[in-house]
Amino acid sequence: MSELIKMLKEAIMKLEKREALTVAEEEKLKKYSKELEALRSIPMENTLQSRIAPTGRGAVFQLRKVFYATLSDKGYDRDLSVAEWKKMISKLIDFMNEKGLSEIPTKIIVEYSEEEQDGKKVIKFKKARIFYFELAGSYTLDFE
Repeated sequence: MSELIKMLKEAIMKLEKREALTVAEEEKLKKYSKELEALRSIPMENTLQSRIAPTGRGAVFQLRKVFYATLSDKGYDRDLSVAEWKKMISKLIDFMNEKGLSEIPTKIIVEYSEEEQDGKKVIKFKKARIFYFELAGSYTLDFE
């Protein structure tokens, strides 16, 4: 998550250095500041996070690996937690497909809570944040 915070801080600093901002740039500045505050408010415990992946599908795959590692590390009931995972991940994939996020660079952070069912520790998913990255522009450098 630190790379996201760093990227947002850099983008905010670039916009703040300009003397006169267009309306679109002011909107971007507000949006970036709001996202930065939202990121800072996410507790680091009880979260599953993917790295920034080249595609949304890649981020889901990374998240799956993190889920199974957490499952075995913290001693959650496998059957009940996997059932919760399947419900959550199917909703997440449907949402990402609906929004067109499966083919663009993405990072996913999922918040969860620990609950007890029949004396067993189970993961219950609360919220997912999907960060996607679009091309902001490009530069050309000629070497001739």
